[in-house]
Amino acid sequence: NHVSPAIIPAASSSSSTPIVQGLLLPATLSPREMSLLDWFESDEYERTMVQVTTESGGGNGDAGVVVDAQAYVWRNELISELDLSKEWSYEEFCEANLEWYL
Repeated sequence: NHVSPAIIPAASSSSSTPIVQGLLLPATLSPREMSLLDWFESDEYERTMVQVTTESGGGNGDAGVVVDAQAYVWRNELISELDLSKEWSYEEFCEANLEWYL
């Protein structure tokens, strides 16, 4: 039973852009650090190049910037293992699973 979120590929015909909040790490991570992240995320995820739009700068109305980034995306062949009937909730995760997860 997975208690962590999974990014899944959106259908190309999707009419709305999916929004995922996360932390954009600097591109200065070492190969060893990237290897550690790969291990942590396990074989269920695949590190994939994606385009990310950052939030606008400081709430001053500026548009976000589009950057290339890597994200851990749930493997297509494993999507049937996910419960897609509801959205993952950070608040619910913290309340019910964070202590076990740490």
